[in-house]
Amino acid sequence: MVPENLILSPLSLAVWYMDDGSKSRKASYLNCQQFDPISQSNLLETLARIGILASLNKDKTYSRIYISYSYTPILVNMIKRYIVPSMRYKLSI
Repeated sequence: MVPENLILSPLSLAVWYMDDGSKSRKASYLNCQQFDPISQSNLLETLARIGILASLNKDKTYSRIYISYSYTPILVNMIKRYIVPSMRYKLSI
């Protein structure tokens, strides 16, 4: 369950991305398939508060967060300093 008042710092977002994030061409994904729809909505709102507009994308049966190519550079610039060397391939940096 994700609270409505969740605060994502660049570091916490970087950890989430290193664990459950991926890049596909120019877009990015954050896996949240096992969260309920309300929690997924809270995650989308939390991302929007920090300037990353995202949507849900159906991945087989469940939904994950899709960050379009327009907002992926914002994500990358926000988290790249926290990405450990072995995970930089996820951002193409």
